[in-house]
Amino acid sequence: MKAYVLKFPKEKSYRAVPKRSLDHLPIRDIGVIDDLLVKMWRQILIILKYYESLYDISFYLREQQIHLKDLVPTQFQIRRERIDAIKELLVPIACVKYEGRFYIWDGHARSLRAKELGLKSIQAIILSPEEKIDFGIVKSVIEMKLESLEDIQIVE
Repeated sequence: MKAYVLKFPKEKSYRAVPKRSLDHLPIRDIGVIDDLLVKMWRQILIILKYYESLYDISFYLREQQIHLKDLVPTQFQIRRERIDAIKELLVPIACVKYEGRFYIWDGHARSLRAKELGLKSIQAIILSPEEKIDFGIVKSVIEMKLESLEDIQIVE
């Protein structure tokens, strides 16, 4: 049976109620994580914490089905092998909504795979700031002239 181990310092018990926010707990990688869903959530939380510290505001998460035509890539190329390795779309993509479009933070290969499979939409985790902000990634995407999944170059 697979299991993940959560270790507490010797002076603390698993029954102890934390007296401070989880942001300040020392969390370390104990071992390799092979579960795709756990890896996906880990990546989303890393992105979330990065953007919260960058913009000094809180973000909220929500799950939503997104039309592929509403996705905007944030990278201009991806390797064919990454797309072909996806047999099932089990893990949602992660994106941010800005002016009616959804900018992909994590999940370009999954989005392209969904398109190849003829799907019209994909499951996504949307990271939403508590107040309106101008995302630097949106400015970069405009400079790279990326507007849709068709703008991603697939390289062999």
